[in-house]
Amino acid sequence: MSTPIPCTIELPGMITVLLGIRSVEVTASTLAGALQAAYEKEPALRQLLMDESGSFREHVLCYHRTAQGAASTRWMATLNVPLTLGDSILIMQAVSGG
Repeated sequence: MSTPIPCTIELPGMITVLLGIRSVEVTASTLAGALQAAYEKEPALRQLLMDESGSFREHVLCYHRTAQGAASTRWMATLNVPLTLGDSILIMQAVSGG
């Protein structure tokens, strides 16, 4: 089992307005664990980010930021990716239009 790592989850403006928080500080071993810890701290967050199937809503983007760069969870086979010291998670709202 991996050692839990402190991790910041940064939230988009709309969620900041709704919940009154800009970020959530958690400690977890994996990306999935960090998100679960955030949902436990801020229960409304799950409803805002996830759909009924447990996937991120269509217009919610989640990035795992590491020293090597950022990776979208949309292209990950699993969220059971180990966290390392200095990692953070960025939640964004996709904007589209024409």
